[in-house]
Amino acid sequence: NEEQVKTLCATEKEMLEREKKDIEVFIINCYGKSSYDILKNLNEGLSQGSIQDLVEYFLKHLKNDCIIFLDEIDRSNKIDDLLYLLSRPTEIVKNFDKNINLVLVSNNFAWQEALPDKIRSSLQLKNIVFRPYTANDIKNILNQRIKWGFFNHNSISDELINTISRRVEIQRKGDCRVALDVIFYAALEAEREGQKQISEKHVEK
Repeated sequence: NEEQVKTLCATEKEMLEREKKDIEVFIINCYGKSSYDILKNLNEGLSQGSIQDLVEYFLKHLKNDCIIFLDEIDRSNKIDDLLYLLSRPTEIVKNFDKNINLVLVSNNFAWQEALPDKIRSSLQLKNIVFRPYTANDIKNILNQRIKWGFFNHNSISDELINTISRRVEIQRKGDCRVALDVIFYAALEAEREGQKQISEKHVEK
């Protein structure tokens, strides 16, 4: 489940930056992005040169071991070469002595089947599958977000939260993003009507 992985990535990044000062962490959303777009992010704006030149620049300026989270990897735009080069840093920079760990996040396992054999072999991918959220998982997340985002935690009833959670589990395969969107837009509807309480009609809309 991509939402679970994103939550894990963000939590892991915070923990590593707080406790492991000798590890650099990058989280990049790859939706529609090319190798150049991703390298521009890794190189803090630098985007001129070949892909290999830009990877070499990144490797030479990397001060510590790093973890690179590439989110929505299946929706990227032809980044095979980048994946290959990042997985073989010593072929780009001799005596390269850092560790690079790639975490590729996707809801679609089929994307890796399209990778050329040499890239798949080089990456040595290990699949970790997160089960879909249950209604109870979604309910707990919603209650947590409501505490953070609402001035009045009682603006929505437990009954409505349960309804949203159950329907998202059944109708949207536990995609918690849908549940969060429903809460957000239902709250906007209630606000627009000058209501302090989110009602069933706001949620249904």
